[in-house]
Amino acid sequence: MKKFLTVLTLLAVVTATTTSVFAAEAKTTTDLTTTAPNNSDSSTVDVIVTPPEGSVVYSVDVTWESLDFTYTYDAGATWDPTTHTYGDAAGTWDKTSATVTVLNHSNAAVTATNTFSNNTTTATTNGVTATISAETLNLPVAVIDDVNAEQSNDTFTVSVSGTPTVSAGTFTVDTVTVTIGATV
Repeated sequence: MKKFLTVLTLLAVVTATTTSVFAAEAKTTTDLTTTAPNNSDSSTVDVIVTPPEGSVVYSVDVTWESLDFTYTYDAGATWDPTTHTYGDAAGTWDKTSATVTVLNHSNAAVTATNTFSNNTTTATTNGVTATISAETLNLPVAVIDDVNAEQSNDTFTVSVSGTPTVSAGTFTVDTVTVTIGATV
């Protein structure tokens, strides 16, 4: 009787300290039978974690390199008052592109749409053509504990080409707009 009470008490203690783990669905790779070699069949089970639900917080940084471009005519270029041009004179740009970086700090994926004012990726004014390299950037959810994660950012460039048809001063080719939207 004493052994019976000891086993019963031990069974009660083991049952009381057991922790349950739940999985979505057991996926068996082989049938579990007692006739398997060495009784070593295994079962594969997906463990699914659902993070707590909360409000979506959107936070996106857009960093612009300077979009000021300077065209300089080669020495010796002469102004033609009849055509109001520098003739066939060649010139050079101080740079031909600038980079725009979009970094997602949100707890949701976002899309950045990049266009000129006419909703295209190309604009031309006074002989100069500006081009945006990517109309859409898809940025995944921000990486936890890594504020500058490569996976959460992307870039596009704004490039210029051509020869200005105006002789002096500055002008605007167009305006670049970056529109941030939720990814559905």
